[in-house]
Amino acid sequence: RSDTAKKVSFFWRKVDKAEKYELQVSEYNNFSNIRYEKILGDEQTHKTFLPRGRYFWRLRMLANGEVSDWSQAYSFSVGQ
Repeated sequence: RSDTAKKVSFFWRKVDKAEKYELQVSEYNNFSNIRYEKILGDEQTHKTFLPRGRYFWRLRMLANGEVSDWSQAYSFSVGQ
């Protein structure tokens, strides 16, 4: 992690029957370039470090071998 990276926390509501969640972060709202991606357990929070900038994040649920549609994209800024 670089010295300019800042801690970022993501929170979401639990989805019934969710076994895992997939989180994506991008500098673009069309997610053409994924900056960060992680498969998570059934928790409803995740923390990571990102450099300064403006980002978008989205989430989807994984359960019983099924994958949901992506959530809407949410924007946020780091260190600005």
